[in-house]
Amino acid sequence: MKNGMESCMDFSPLFAEGKTFIIEDSKFHKIICGKVRTVECVYLCDNKLYFIEAKSTAPTHKERYKDKYYEELFEKIQQSIDMLVSKEIDVNNDGYNEFPSCFNDSKFSDYKLIFLLIVTKSTRKDCLNIHRILIDKLRPLVKIWKINVRVLTGDEAIEDGFVSRFVCKLDDTTWEGNNDCPRDGCIIQLKALSK
Repeated sequence: MKNGMESCMDFSPLFAEGKTFIIEDSKFHKIICGKVRTVECVYLCDNKLYFIEAKSTAPTHKERYKDKYYEELFEKIQQSIDMLVSKEIDVNNDGYNEFPSCFNDSKFSDYKLIFLLIVTKSTRKDCLNIHRILIDKLRPLVKIWKINVRVLTGDEAIEDGFVSRFVCKLDDTTWEGNNDCPRDGCIIQLKALSK
């Protein structure tokens, strides 16, 4: 981060439907389930359950931290699934009533699981390479849970309706795409602006 400035994605289109849960910042995650890794949010849409993670960049094939990057993604998706299953089978309960009602009114098995990685400062070509690596690194999860893996650039996330815009947390400046970022070195974080 540069000069203490951060930006976040506006996921209000997802919150407008009342089907999104910011699991990473929840009491269910921090208090009930302890210090486990999670994706940033889960989103129900039709018969799909999205596990959404946003990163500003991804390692190139030559970078040394590549394996750690993908290991962390594997842990986040695995432990997020474990948390939701533990809630469904009453090992852990939503004692804080944080989950939207749609998460309580349906079964985990009713949905097709999708891991959506948004790499905001990436090209389509890079995302295709990241997708290939993710399929390989997530092979056990893909096989066991039949997870579909998607990787989008920040602009594609806007085009597909997952994100409406980027917002600077310093002064609420907004911009529509990554190339228009008014600040050098912003860190993109997935954070709800409205619920």
